[in-house]
Amino acid sequence: MCDRFCAATGVEDVLAIGDVSRWFDVRVQRQVRVEHWTNANEHGAIVAADILGLPAPAVQVPYVWSDQYGHRIQIAGRPATGSLAALQGTAVGGDLVALYAGDGGGLVGGVVVDDTRTFMKVRRGSAAGAPARSLGLPLIGTESRSQWH
Repeated sequence: MCDRFCAATGVEDVLAIGDVSRWFDVRVQRQVRVEHWTNANEHGAIVAADILGLPAPAVQVPYVWSDQYGHRIQIAGRPATGSLAALQGTAVGGDLVALYAGDGGGLVGGVVVDDTRTFMKVRRGSAAGAPARSLGLPLIGTESRSQWH
């Protein structure tokens, strides 16, 4: 377990980054673990700033991707912490975009297949907690979830 600066709790002078660390994420106010090399890079910048006594860089929205069977699958944020708010396309068709919103209606994450430009919009929207409608996709259950439109 680590604090938000990747310092191991309960021991002195031990820092942990990447897959081995479960660190306190100020964005979601809880301990998290992200198993992707981009997370280790971002942790490196946080640790370096702490060692040098500089302000820590802003915590980034986590993201991962994987190339599978000729498709790039990209995930931003923490979709599992929200509910499906918007859906377009299919995974098989290579044009899937699924947006997930939290209780307040702001984006908490998304899944995108084969569309890097849309993925970057999803990542920025998740970082800002933007409303799902801001990406212009068909909304799910708008009659029961009016805060999403």
